Amino acid sequence: MSMGRRLFGEGTEHHRPRNAGVDSARVARRAAGTMRRLCAGLIILLASLPWRASFGCGATSDCLVTEGSYRIRLPTNASGRQLGAVIYFHGWQQAAEDVMSDASLAATAERLGIALVALNGEQKTWSFPSSPTHHRDDFEYVHAVVDDLVERFPIDRKRLLGAGFSQGASMIWYLACREPRLFAAFAPMSGAFWLPAPNQCAAPLPVLLHLHGLADKTVPVEGREVAPGIRQDSVRDSFSILGKTAVLHAAEPARLTGSEDLHLVCRRSTRRADGGVLELCLHAGGHFPIAGWVEHAWRAIPN
Repeated sequence: MSMGRRLFGEGTEHHRPRNAGVDSARVARRAAGTMRRLCAGLIILLASLPWRASFGCGATSDCLVTEGSYRIRLPTNASGRQLGAVIYFHGWQQAAEDVMSDASLAATAERLGIALVALNGEQKTWSFPSSPTHHRDDFEYVHAVVDDLVERFPIDRKRLLGAGFSQGASMIWYLACREPRLFAAFAPMSGAFWLPAPNQCAAPLPVLLHLHGLADKTVPVEGREVAPGIRQDSVRDSFSILGKTAVLHAAEPARLTGSEDLHLVCRRSTRRADGGVLELCLHAGGHFPIAGWVEHAWRAIPN
């Protein structure tokens, strides 16, 4: 036998144990069993956490729908339960990314144990019947988002709060007028109808709580002409259209979490048997959103 054949074990029995084939098969079986257990564990984990399981979107990446996109942040204590959510409409020339970077809004949603959903306006604005520009059918877009939300995530369709600021608040007003039961409650801040305003709104009366600053120059309480032929309606007129028979009475001012020093003057209608109620709260400040108003509106949702 040549030296080369001896060195590499060819033709020699002592370089290969007699049970080597058995050991190899045993190792292979063990490896296969370990892999099966790992896969089973992974499947169980993903099944128990469906909302975490790479839906391809979240707080830092867009969830795509046929009409556009949105972003979502889920609370850390979700633990498989059905979640409520605030559907937030950003202001003019903002985007969902800006909403998601709002630490106070994120903290509010986390404290309430609900999802924060930030919508993306086409061209960073909203298209409603009297808006200055029209880029898409935003009513269809909102429905596409809601349908996708409840299909993709553990979101309860009956526990949705629609909130918005400025131009996004105007979109909230038009949604409340057109579909008063689309959301369990509506929380517009610093924005109302534009002219020409709707002649009437659909029944029943929604749960709508509006916040506005008396020193707001961007969207004044009394409305203003933005450009020739383009005018914001007044908050007073908007309320008279939405709730023609709902009289607002002086009410105990709301105390907003995180803005306890903000003095509010509030008026509220009598809550109806079906839960509908209107509320208007004014403060001395200007044009800015307040995360505490979202929490106030969430707690006003009928049980």
